Amino acid sequence: MTGGTVYAFDRATDLWFGREGRMWDQAIHPTLRDILTLRLIPRKDFVAQKARVAFQLAEARTAQDFRFNLRDIDGVFGEGYMLHGAYGMLLPGQNPELIPNSGRHYWTPIVSPHAPDGALDRFQYVVRPGIMASARHWTEALDRYHTPDGLGLAFISRVGRSVFILNTRENLYQRQEFRIPAMPAPVRNFTAVRDAEGVTLSWPFREGDVAYRVYKRSPSGQDFVMVAHDLTDRTWTDTEADPDATVTYSVTALTSEEEAFEGSVNFGEYLALSTVESRIAEEVTVGRIIESARSRNIENPMSALPVSQSWWPNTDGLPEDQRLIADSIASRIEEWSHAVSVKDLEGVLDLYSDDYEDPQGWGSQYVRRAFQWFFERYDHPRMHRQIRRWEFPDGSNPDRVNVLLYSQFTGVALTDSSGRFADIPVYFPRTGNGESWLTFARRNGVWRIVRTNPALPNFGDILSFSTGPHDPFAPGPDVYSGP
Repeated sequence: MTGGTVYAFDRATDLWFGREGRMWDQAIHPTLRDILTLRLIPRKDFVAQKARVAFQLAEARTAQDFRFNLRDIDGVFGEGYMLHGAYGMLLPGQNPELIPNSGRHYWTPIVSPHAPDGALDRFQYVVRPGIMASARHWTEALDRYHTPDGLGLAFISRVGRSVFILNTRENLYQRQEFRIPAMPAPVRNFTAVRDAEGVTLSWPFREGDVAYRVYKRSPSGQDFVMVAHDLTDRTWTDTEADPDATVTYSVTALTSEEEAFEGSVNFGEYLALSTVESRIAEEVTVGRIIESARSRNIENPMSALPVSQSWWPNTDGLPEDQRLIADSIASRIEEWSHAVSVKDLEGVLDLYSDDYEDPQGWGSQYVRRAFQWFFERYDHPRMHRQIRRWEFPDGSNPDRVNVLLYSQFTGVALTDSSGRFADIPVYFPRTGNGESWLTFARRNGVWRIVRTNPALPNFGDILSFSTGPHDPFAPGPDVYSGP
């Protein structure tokens, strides 16, 4: 979508020496072939025309100075206003995915603070650090220079003579609808007849058609390969067709005929289409028994994928009464996550009961001091989380529920008097697999944590990032061993 360099290989296998040949044969090679055959790599001038807004970095003499830039471009260790506003991110601090959640704003080039004026003149708007006060301001600014290429949840981007449609979820199923108002209308209602000379294809006349291409695949299930191009007649004969084989054909047109194109893409699915050549929408099959046939619509082979999949709060399989309680506890964990992201110490402590105790015997005041230390010495704290399992006691309306929670609290260090430099990433817990059993108890109608195992937080894990070689503090249970 942003241009590329093309290399030619006489043998396709010269480019792939991996042991897993099916990856090349079934995914990579067909994709590269489609991109080249359909001429989907946009020219440099198309890319320049589409990328209308740029972000110019500010000069930075130190890592701390560079944080001024990260405020816009880093959504993990900074606010990431541009990432959120231009591309979308599901959660603050989430690692950015390869596929943006929206294609509306194309991409925003990041240029050097020393870029000459001539390099900046081709952009309609150059944003500099500190101009945008929020992700919303980024979105509003970009909307003035970009118009949507289609409608729906799917990623849609039209660049030059190509349209790209991608499912934006890289870790879960979600059927995402799309609609593009005008695309080249497919060739339909064509026929195939087998005779002594081979297989003859014929298709109807259309005013806007300029030329035609014929595609073939055999046996059924393989990818189409172009076998004829630059046809001006509305008929073509495959004189090399095997009379004993079943063969499938399709016809496309270089055309000005247009129609709306709508559909859906699910996890792992994408479409790369030409705005000049119509897509393959129908196919016709002939064989030893069927010597003539009319084309039929090609159905989506991935339509059986689940419509949706939820990663949070993971209450599948719970009965209705337990699910209501689980949703309430999950909401409390979401409040915990938000409180961490804004350094709201009292909000964090609201999750813990006054009678909280961890396996080492530390209580709620320990929790206060641990998070206070973390908030004072680290910036951009985040809580990454996933509920792995629920444990409900027998009986209805329980007062205690156990939750196996994966969590990772992250942040970046601030420069301090100890000589520690800014921007060092830190995280806790540092032991095991990041899972802790949390026991929630109902206190005055509110679910609060009364026990964690292993301890969460663990002051030892937090301090292990703050100590030097002469003051070692290894990760692990925070147990006082005495003098």
